[in-house]
Amino acid sequence: MYNAEQKSAFLNTIDNDNSYKAYKKCFNAIEKLEERFGKDISDMSVEELLIVIDACTGTRFSNTNAFISLTKTYVDWCIQSGKTTSENNFDKINRTDVNKSRVYYIKYLKDKQELEDMIGVVFKPDYDYNEDIDMQKELIIRLAYEGMHEKEIVLLKKQDVDFENKTLKSPLYDGVFYKADDRIMELITFCINQETITTEDTRRGIEKKERLCVNDYVIRKRIAAVRKTSGEEKPNTVSVAVKVLVNFLQKYSDATDNYKELSFAKIRESRTFHDIYNSGREESFIENEVRTDIEMKNPGIKPRALNDRVTEVKKTYRAWKEAFNL
Repeated sequence: MYNAEQKSAFLNTIDNDNSYKAYKKCFNAIEKLEERFGKDISDMSVEELLIVIDACTGTRFSNTNAFISLTKTYVDWCIQSGKTTSENNFDKINRTDVNKSRVYYIKYLKDKQELEDMIGVVFKPDYDYNEDIDMQKELIIRLAYEGMHEKEIVLLKKQDVDFENKTLKSPLYDGVFYKADDRIMELITFCINQETITTEDTRRGIEKKERLCVNDYVIRKRIAAVRKTSGEEKPNTVSVAVKVLVNFLQKYSDATDNYKELSFAKIRESRTFHDIYNSGREESFIENEVRTDIEMKNPGIKPRALNDRVTEVKKTYRAWKEAFNL
């Protein structure tokens, strides 16, 4: 929990076990945004609270009402206990202020151009840009948009890359291939040929080179991160890709004040929605291409479960379209 001592003091005033659990769940949900804004929710402005409400409550107004009730009570306690000098800005929020489509702005991409704009901000070739490191990071983000899971990204090998046809063979799923545009092929070529990473030793004011592991993976780790020589043959862990995405979103938010809460799953889902929308045959695209993709990545899936997955895609796609006025 963010500001754990203060929140724990509040929780100690709650006698009902179910209420205690509800508040604890609520505090855990808002922790990431409190860290992002650098303040407890009791000190947030109306605008910041609206972002928190939208990001943490999904698309159901029942969830919104319950969330506001819990957090408003906590803020009241903070004011009465002298924990904050702020007003309770929840009093200034009406139900009509809560735009449930805003959650889609935060968790999804409207189109590929939005991702390109974000990449342009984060990987802008300026004084802070380090090609040796940032080319690899950009590749991870772009592969996610092409539909690759985190584990596929770190397991992608050189032999999985078809340079002539610009396709990538999934290292996890039989028969699954991904398209790769010119920029992805450029990034892959760079990463494959890369032997060292140059970093700056800020303490000593000098540059230093670190050797990369010699193995068949496209995205390789530094030899300094490997404790034993035998570990040089191993791929990166999924956590490496996750950290890249977290850092990417943080840098974008810091540079633009636009908060995005993308996950790898939501990036993949956004790409699926873009493909459906651009196909010009939405229903048949979902029933054919999307259904087939789900089957291939979930071998042995039961017909009922498959139908449920397809139905969920249709439902969420309609909500995404409505949110972005498409």
